[in-house]
Amino acid sequence: MVSQSVLNHSTLKAILAEVKEVSNEDIRDEIVSDIYAKSKSLCKKVVSQQNTALYRSDKLDEIFTSRIWGFPIMLLMLGTIFLYYDCWSKYSIRYASKLIWLSRE
Repeated sequence: MVSQSVLNHSTLKAILAEVKEVSNEDIRDEIVSDIYAKSKSLCKKVVSQQNTALYRSDKLDEIFTSRIWGFPIMLLMLGTIFLYYDCWSKYSIRYASKLIWLSRE
């Protein structure tokens, strides 16, 4: 059944232009945010917590997975690993080779 209001051509063009502006990424973010908000509210209704204080792991999880701090922390950790591999590993390799050389004798 056709609805009572009829959309004219200019209204359809305006809606189409609006839809084209929104990217798939934005739509996915909105959907995931809505799902998360609904599940959080449902969880609050169903689950009761006696201790509402955040544990250390919860606080760290909020920091590491945040949109602001997550990516820089990951880059810092990866940079440290690459720095160790590139610069500091020569000392540990020398030490390990001396241990292996001593164990052969």
